[in-house]
Amino acid sequence: MLALNGICCGEMHKGQLRIDANISLAVDGSSDLGVRTEVKNLNSLKSVYSAINYEIARQYEVLNEGGEVLNETRAADHKGHTVAMREKEIETDYRFMPEPNLPPVHIDPELIVTAIGAINRRPSYVRYIEEYEFDPDAALRIAKDERLSKFIDKVLSENSFDGRFLLDWLKELKRICHNCNIDYPPIREKFSSNFATILHLNHIGRITRLTAIDLIRNYVNDTRKDTPLQMIEHENLWQINEIDRIKVIVDTVFDGHQELVAKAKAQPAVVSQQPSPPYRA
Repeated sequence: MLALNGICCGEMHKGQLRIDANISLAVDGSSDLGVRTEVKNLNSLKSVYSAINYEIARQYEVLNEGGEVLNETRAADHKGHTVAMREKEIETDYRFMPEPNLPPVHIDPELIVTAIGAINRRPSYVRYIEEYEFDPDAALRIAKDERLSKFIDKVLSENSFDGRFLLDWLKELKRICHNCNIDYPPIREKFSSNFATILHLNHIGRITRLTAIDLIRNYVNDTRKDTPLQMIEHENLWQINEIDRIKVIVDTVFDGHQELVAKAKAQPAVVSQQPSPPYRA
């Protein structure tokens, strides 16, 4: 949740999340909690789980034997076993020294309400799977890549594509970026919009895949300033879908190359179908 909302990157092994756990036990039937201990600087959910369970068991044993739980801070090792660090003199002793040049911060309750309403509780990988039918493995991988996920969100805000179609084109874009020695995905202004337009025109059959690849390569290299529609119109790159027009072109080619046509008829090619490679963004 913290990483999802940009509060931290969530890489706990790098110390980006630290947790202090306060543990105290109450006598059965009583609402009054006993003396608490504070386990400091836990840096993973596993360590929190282990330290809390260990401390509950330790305090229970102390109280069960008639002992007294001390008001103290404790450290936890890699197994979650806690050891005393220092005893607090009073219940709220944190040894804070007030800084006269730093006035206290008063948080407006309305700010808290606004912040709670703005919390994103739906991970992006869930949205990719449910709304766009992404493969779960690809959805998780993309969600962990902030640069790629932001790019995909911009593309999807321009046009809605199903997951398989978009992942196929992301694989093509990654290949083009690699060949052009450009970071993947490009983050230049308007690239995501131009990329989405090209994919849309290919998806609805207005341009061929090869034309789309050439257009994307131009924008990856940043060699064109006009829009995809302007470029296609200027260079007449629209795909010909009318059967009659295609037939005229084919007949013209055949008529001009009778010897090749006869040779092709005498040696028909064998067409094989290869399995599609796995889609990876």
